[in-house]
Amino acid sequence: MAYLINNARVSSLTIGGVDYTSALLNWQASDASANKNGFVATNGNIELGRVPGSFDITDYDRNIFKRGTETVLSITYPSGVTEVHPRGRLYVIGVGYNPDTDTLAVEVGCRIALAVLMDKPATLYPYAPIYLDVTQRENGNINGSLVTAGKYIYQDNTGAIISRTFYDGDTLASVQTGDFVSILGVTTLSAAPLAAAAPIPDRLRVTYSYPVSAIANANPGTPPPQISSETSRYATVFPNAVWQRVKPENGLDGITGVTEEAPSDGATSACGNSPDAPSDNSSSSTCQYEYELVQQPYNMSVSKSQYSKTQYGGPGGQETFSERTVSGPLLEANGQYFADRMSFCRSQL
Repeated sequence: MAYLINNARVSSLTIGGVDYTSALLNWQASDASANKNGFVATNGNIELGRVPGSFDITDYDRNIFKRGTETVLSITYPSGVTEVHPRGRLYVIGVGYNPDTDTLAVEVGCRIALAVLMDKPATLYPYAPIYLDVTQRENGNINGSLVTAGKYIYQDNTGAIISRTFYDGDTLASVQTGDFVSILGVTTLSAAPLAAAAPIPDRLRVTYSYPVSAIANANPGTPPPQISSETSRYATVFPNAVWQRVKPENGLDGITGVTEEAPSDGATSACGNSPDAPSDNSSSSTCQYEYELVQQPYNMSVSKSQYSKTQYGGPGGQETFSERTVSGPLLEANGQYFADRMSFCRSQL
């Protein structure tokens, strides 16, 4: 809510006990929203003009309008009663002189605004409805405690900080009277509802999804889990290099005195393809001349399985937890180990 005062309704304006009524050009203040906010702080601006033969308003040294100096605005209501404006007791936050217009802008605020600006949580902690640890006594946490408890604080026109409960005493049949009445065009410029003050709906509709299998379950409170499994078989390449001697395309026709022997199947060797020992003392003549040594991939047949389980035990059959297990060949989990092991076996031949 914003408040606007013009000279026609101002009774007096004092700043630091000095009467500045004759120099007042404009006075405006506004309250912070109480929507999700426990600090309903008041901030405003006072515009002063120069009066010939009167006081100096430049105040370049900030000696006259020091931060924290009290300002009091009194107004006269149409009934003739003169009182302090509902937000008329504020304190100087900062000033700025405009030499072009020869005016002084005084920024003002309430005690709550000053405590937040100067980071003094000790001023506001006594109004926290929830106990806070010493290390957590900060302005943000104090504000959050007020919101959690459904409370808010503001400063009245006497300078006291007042704590109130949101919608305290209100019912569907009646509402409590306000702490003060602000008249549009007299003490206030404009008024607007809270940001969250939308009409209360007649009906709330909640949508959610759940597996169809849960409908057929005998106990609707514990829907059956959704389970899926998959097994795949494929070929993978051994991680180590496997070399093989290959006979030339033209064969060994031009070479005499050579005996060709088939390689062993490795049934008696832990390291694979090694030739059998000769059956007698005579050794066969072998020749590797014209053979080619090439690297060949060694394919292995492996299998992998995947298992997943999802449990729907939440409200409306919502998902509560899910697990997934993948089982595969050790060769893919640690291929370097098997490659090193094969190299070690070769070195022992």
